[in-house]
Amino acid sequence: MRKLIKWMPALLAAIFLLVSTVGCNAKEITLKVFAAQSLQKALTEINDLYIQQNSNIKIGPNFDGSGTLQWKIENAAPGQADIFISAAAAQMDNLQNKNLLLGGSRKNLLEQQYCAHCPQR
Repeated sequence: MRKLIKWMPALLAAIFLLVSTVGCNAKEITLKVFAAQSLQKALTEINDLYIQQNSNIKIGPNFDGSGTLQWKIENAAPGQADIFISAAAAQMDNLQNKNLLLGGSRKNLLEQQYCAHCPQR
């Protein structure tokens, strides 16, 4: 839970930044977000906070494993994801190598930091 709390500001900022690029007209918009299952709680909280301020924009999430979501983007759902938030860089690398990411749109939201006092995985 502590890790999610640490990530919340970065995730919130990223979602707000990405959503701000879709425009600000009154038409209702649903952003299709493919995101790693491990981010479900954090992104659900972000969605709830965001729609309080922006009632015309909804986030339609699709939570699953990053590899499964990569496969869906490649095969089953091309053009069906507006945003892909992967738990690992490998899936993003694979999609980028296949030219399935919008040029210049890839952003690294988080970095794992190590410290001498933290337990290592």
